[in-house]
Amino acid sequence: MAGSNSPILGDDPSVERALRQAGWTPGRRIDVTTWISMLEQAGYEMHDTALRVWAEFGNLRIRSSEGCDPPSNLMIDPADGCIDSVEECRTLSDNLSMRYFPLGMWSNQFRCYIGADSSVVAASVDTIWRLGPTFADALHYVVEGDETSSHEEIVTWLQPGPPRRKK
Repeated sequence: MAGSNSPILGDDPSVERALRQAGWTPGRRIDVTTWISMLEQAGYEMHDTALRVWAEFGNLRIRSSEGCDPPSNLMIDPADGCIDSVEECRTLSDNLSMRYFPLGMWSNQFRCYIGADSSVVAASVDTIWRLGPTFADALHYVVEGDETSSHEEIVTWLQPGPPRRKK
């Protein structure tokens, strides 16, 4: 990004603008030890990818641009968004063949997870949204949207109950 030194982000001026409006600055770091403690006590394992994103973007609410329809946002707060969703995270990891970790909330209502490969997904009872194959792509989707596809996938294996594997 122009002006950013973040190894996590790509070169997208609209995303940088949205991040700065949310309170982000290049080199930003927050203490995530409270989140780590809370999430480990809840049964989560930690991963470097998630820890790096939490430290740089934690406690930010990144909002979509004015022209994005429908508007959305991404709140980076893994404990608030996902503290009680350990089984859901494990089910996602099992069925998507990628280890996922708490990230926060997408559009104020869907739990959001980041993969070990930095992919980002959001989940509800029977639906997942693949927000991006990388964190940078997910931020672009949140800020600018994507009129070419919905990123939405209906899944039966995510419904409440014992963890399920896709068929």
